Amino acid sequence: MAEHGPESEPARSDRERSEQGLLPRHRTIYQRANDRGEIDFERVPAAVLTIPFDLVRHDMLMELRPLKPARIQSIVDELFLPLVRTHQGSPGRS
Repeated sequence: MAEHGPESEPARSDRERSEQGLLPRHRTIYQRANDRGEIDFERVPAAVLTIPFDLVRHDMLMELRPLKPARIQSIVDELFLPLVRTHQGSPGRS
């Protein structure tokens, strides 16, 4: 029964997710963007970083089909990037 305790693999994954606010694969995406200078990973709140994934998941559950490319572009360009820019260190960075 130790595998169902607080330190089981699912429990660790849930804890890591809540501590970081991001799944490891999402964190990797943003770390790469940070390394390229596209975002300031340390300044952008985890809540903002999870928004694109949350919206994609929501749309897929509600529509029961993959998102159209125009919707993905809208999520990124009209919602996510403006929120990221409000948390950037300097106005020139995107």
